[in-house]
Amino acid sequence: MEAAAVSARSGYTLFLGNIGTIAVNPACLPSCSSNPLTDLTAVTQVVDVPSVLVAERRVFQRASVKELVAVAKASPGKLN
Repeated sequence: MEAAAVSARSGYTLFLGNIGTIAVNPACLPSCSSNPLTDLTAVTQVVDVPSVLVAERRVFQRASVKELVAVAKASPGKLN
């Protein structure tokens, strides 16, 4: 993503990103020097990939993503 973001604006460079490069890396890596929202221009959506969030019920007994987020915020660094 960073290579595409800093390439010459010739109209010939295409970057095929995914959830990792577009959302996860900028959120988790402070050293990421490019911002996909401001440094890249979306052309089209190529594929739609469903995602599922799962947790083992014996270990994490919460009923919603909202509760998961609350626990994560209350205990920084304890969930991965």
